[in-house]
Amino acid sequence: MANRRRGSSNSDSNSEEVSKLHSLAQLAGVSISTRTHSLLTMEAPNVWLRNDKGVEVISMTESRLQETLAMMRESYYPDESAAVGIELHKCPESIDELERLTIETFEDGTSMIAIFQNKVVGASFNKVQLKPKSGDLGYFEEFRDFKCKTDSAKEYVNNMIIADSKKDAFEHYGVRKSLELMFLGVCKRHRGLGIGQLLTEATSVVAKQRGLPIVTAIFTSVESQKIGRRLQWDELIDIPMHEFVYRGIPYSNFTGRNQSMVLMAKKLI
Repeated sequence: MANRRRGSSNSDSNSEEVSKLHSLAQLAGVSISTRTHSLLTMEAPNVWLRNDKGVEVISMTESRLQETLAMMRESYYPDESAAVGIELHKCPESIDELERLTIETFEDGTSMIAIFQNKVVGASFNKVQLKPKSGDLGYFEEFRDFKCKTDSAKEYVNNMIIADSKKDAFEHYGVRKSLELMFLGVCKRHRGLGIGQLLTEATSVVAKQRGLPIVTAIFTSVESQKIGRRLQWDELIDIPMHEFVYRGIPYSNFTGRNQSMVLMAKKLI
């Protein structure tokens, strides 16, 4: 995708934002690579998709990552069904660890943000997944075992591992790589603008552009599951929330109308 050259009037403010981001990444124990830095800090990425409500989806950039992380803390972790099921909001340290996961995922260069009135109003953190060799750990297993210290962060990542293991999308489609829509967040104050669907559509577009044969997601709410169905994603498995138990209590006790996790996928190539 073409990018315009950064003007000199923006250089100081951009340098300040990049410095802030590197400080944040350092606190999270993540280093932003030189290659990713050079690719993702360019000015004005092209728009992948837009809708008639004025929402545009662009690639997530380093200069907007801090704003994106703040949006996720306000609007994703307090509301996402599995996070509610394990009362993630009661353990800020767990959210810190999951934020580290999103920063690492950003490094793949496939994550997207939704912009409305020049503000980040949504995000899809998209993880490039490779089918592990026999006996090797997958990415989420490695993250859970070596980078999570809190029980609720381990539980949250383990949910993704369990859902993925119940129906192997790699085997189902006969592929060895995929793009997983890992976290889909929409700003509380801007829901109803079609942001979640636009980000989900854009995830398929960027996956196809990168030569990734399938996209996958674990949709944990009635709304996100409707998005998958509208976009004609395949429903690989539906797991009732009561099958997930944390500290002796089923998630379903806390998740209200959201009573299942549905693993969905779409073949692109």
